[in-house]
Amino acid sequence: MADVPALQAIVTFIRVTEFTPMAYRRGFQIQTLSGRYEERLPFMHIYVPQRYRPRNLTINEHRLTTPFDIHSTLKNILEGKPNTTLKYGLSLLEEIPYNRSCDSIPVLEHWCVCHISRRIHDLHSVRPMAEFVVTKLNDLLHDKYSNSNNSQVNRLVVLSDNKAFESEVKHYLLTIRVHPSDGIE
Repeated sequence: MADVPALQAIVTFIRVTEFTPMAYRRGFQIQTLSGRYEERLPFMHIYVPQRYRPRNLTINEHRLTTPFDIHSTLKNILEGKPNTTLKYGLSLLEEIPYNRSCDSIPVLEHWCVCHISRRIHDLHSVRPMAEFVVTKLNDLLHDKYSNSNNSQVNRLVVLSDNKAFESEVKHYLLTIRVHPSDGIE
């Protein structure tokens, strides 16, 4: 069992912690680019008293971190030393590598924001993808609900990952507004 000062340090360390509410992920905001980032990078604030604030914590403010790192940090405080047996996560009390990326840690591509997305303005080449998606959804809905109306593409916004421009495999994020329901796919 950890000594009492270590437990007091943890209580003090996590005294003020905030996470972005889950409700934000379900509303209109998620349809925006900033909403996409918010879903992948929820805001978290932890107040650390000056006596527990090593230089590395300040350095790590601008480094890629994950919830695994928070877990590792709490174990570090409890045990009084960094835990080297954890498969994922580095203590935030230790310096996080400056070149850390989603590729070097277990972050699924969907959650990675290391690569900046660009908006595609010439929709001629990607419109068939949107039509395909809507047709498939219409087929699925028609099979389940015979009285469903066929939707048509009304508005299309396409983002492409910069990584997609460097590779043979292209990644696109389609936001499709359909007619007549005005729903977003």
